[in-house]
Amino acid sequence: MCFYQDYGWYAAVNDALDTLAWKESTCFECDSKICVGDVCRVIHQQEHESCQICEEPDSSDFAGSFNERTNEPTYPPPCEDGEHDYGEIFDATICLNCLKTLESIKDFETREGCPEGESQPGYGELGEVFLQHESKWDYAEACVDKFPELAEHAWIKTILERDE
Repeated sequence: MCFYQDYGWYAAVNDALDTLAWKESTCFECDSKICVGDVCRVIHQQEHESCQICEEPDSSDFAGSFNERTNEPTYPPPCEDGEHDYGEIFDATICLNCLKTLESIKDFETREGCPEGESQPGYGELGEVFLQHESKWDYAEACVDKFPELAEHAWIKTILERDE
């Protein structure tokens, strides 16, 4: 069953870097500890590429008044450093086991005929998949088939133990 993505906003900037953790953090998906040096994915998304306040003004930015001296329309002043508005911003770090789980689900759904953009859950929805999704047993098996070590991932282990 494909994952229909219906978000309140869409990212114009969508950066994801697979790297070694440079600081201790928590996995956005499963809340497991990510230690310095662990493989992880660092994600940064923002709604707009440039600041919505200090980019070139357009007619929608018109403040409703005119400069008395020049009779030109007034626009919001440029931002101070650190006060930029890029719209919604999302930052997360995902552990290696959750990355493998997402990859396994994507492979399974692609084989089932789902299009690229609907073949895996959105960020933050992975736990819900193993709680409520009708294909959770198929996903758990696909994960372990592709990456046997995922049999110890808490969500997958719980699904497989219930199935025994």
